[in-house]
Amino acid sequence: MPYYTYTFLLILILLPILLGAVDTPDQEYLNDFMRVRGDASGADVVYHWTGTVYSYIPGQRRVELFKFEGFNVARTEVQENGFYLLTREAAFFQHPQSGEILENWRNPFTGKTIPVLQIWNDPVNQNITFEANMMPYIRKMLPSTDLGSQLVFNQEIFPFYDNPMSRKEYGDYVQSDIYQSAEFFQFFVDKSELADRSLTSVPATISWTRISPWMPFMQMGDREGNLVFVCR
Repeated sequence: MPYYTYTFLLILILLPILLGAVDTPDQEYLNDFMRVRGDASGADVVYHWTGTVYSYIPGQRRVELFKFEGFNVARTEVQENGFYLLTREAAFFQHPQSGEILENWRNPFTGKTIPVLQIWNDPVNQNITFEANMMPYIRKMLPSTDLGSQLVFNQEIFPFYDNPMSRKEYGDYVQSDIYQSAEFFQFFVDKSELADRSLTSVPATISWTRISPWMPFMQMGDREGNLVFVCR
């Protein structure tokens, strides 16, 4: 058998293996998001945000209640079909004028001065893995918008679950037996840096907005309204 025939047969045998070793466009897209949200090498990534917390009460003007600043420290564990994101968060309610981290706070709605419970979330983990049959829909599950020189990934999350603090036991602190909120994330990244495959983590700027019930420490379980966190 001629040499070129052996070569052709060898290519046919190895072609599926070679193709399997190359990321599909869908896998590349998922990998891009992973490098924006974390670090493919497993190194720690820190996101920092700062902003303002407002009241939102039907029929009333908003009140600027707090400045707000926080940190998310994340480590990525790469899997064959995606990745695990293992994170912890610390966030702090601050005086709206001075920026001082608050230990006590005078609630403008009740007139009471109360202790402030800062936010220590541990863990805040996410399983971002997908079965092979779901990969063609990855751009719908992790959507993005092309802004020319930038790409922005967005996540719109609506937590809805049984409140671990029931109204019966903690009526002064919670408004409902259901915890319901909304969080809107946008990750802005330069496309030129995203295209650099040598970068295991790609620099990004974030925008984060959260709508939630009153914080339990505010002791406003019997009052209607919400908090709006506007941060970047």
